[in-house]
Amino acid sequence: MPPESVRAAERGVKIDLVNAMLSATCRMAIPVFVLFMAGLLVDAYLVQTAFYAIIGAVVGFVVAGWLIYKQLKSYQKKSPATKEKTPEEKK
Repeated sequence: MPPESVRAAERGVKIDLVNAMLSATCRMAIPVFVLFMAGLLVDAYLVQTAFYAIIGAVVGFVVAGWLIYKQLKSYQKKSPATKEKTPEEKK
């Protein structure tokens, strides 16, 4: 059985992973849903059939992709494994 410090570290990693998954889910779902609903409201106001709702969903997907990209970039900055080695360290 591993020591308590190893188990605590594994729990910390699992919690970080769950937090990252929840954050990514919110970053994907909220922009798509909000912009789709805004498009539906515009369609209802202009008495059209789902044109602006589709535009809103597409813009929501673009915004969600941009937010996920920013999230991945921030995780790469935090991760020591992704830091580039200097020329002296490569030798």
